[in-house]
Amino acid sequence: MDIDVVVIAGISGSGKSTLAKMLATAQSWEFIEADDYHDDRSVKKMRNGIPLDDENRLPWLLRLNQRLQPSAPASTHFSGNNQTPRVLSCSALKEQYRLLLVGKLQARFVWLNISHDLASKRMSSRSGHYMPSSLAQSQLDIAEPPGHALILDAAESADVLLAKTRCYLGL
Repeated sequence: MDIDVVVIAGISGSGKSTLAKMLATAQSWEFIEADDYHDDRSVKKMRNGIPLDDENRLPWLLRLNQRLQPSAPASTHFSGNNQTPRVLSCSALKEQYRLLLVGKLQARFVWLNISHDLASKRMSSRSGHYMPSSLAQSQLDIAEPPGHALILDAAESADVLLAKTRCYLGL
C-alpha cells in the first residue's frame, strides 16, 4: 500500500496526539502535531475560548500541507515516493479542511469519535494546553466525520485504538 501520511483526526480531547504518537513510535515514522502550526493569533483566540473560523484555519491548513510534502527520500520507505510515512495529529474537522490538508498526497484517515462529556473531562484534566474545554461543543457542532476513514470510539483504551489502527493500515 502506498501512503504518505496517516491523519489521526477528531475534536480536541479525543486522544489524537496520544494515538498518533503511539503509531509513529511503533512504526518508526515521523510524528507531526498540527497544534504546533497555529499562529499566535489563533492560539490567543482559542486560549480565550473563541472558536476558530475558516479564515483562521486556512493559513494553518496550508502550512500543514506544506509540512507534509515529501522531502529528500528517506532510507526506509513505505510510500510510493520513497518517503517514510508521517503520522499527523490534526482535528481535520471538515471535508474541505481534509482536502486542503492532504492535497494529492496518499493519505489514510482515522477518526476518533468522542462524546462531549468525555472530551470536556479530558480537556479539563490536561495541563499546558491552550484549548479550553468550553470549545469542545463548537468543534462537535462543525465536525464532519470522513466517510473514507476508520472510525473509532475514543473511549476505548489507547492500546486497543492502536491495534485497530495498525490492522486498518495493514501493519
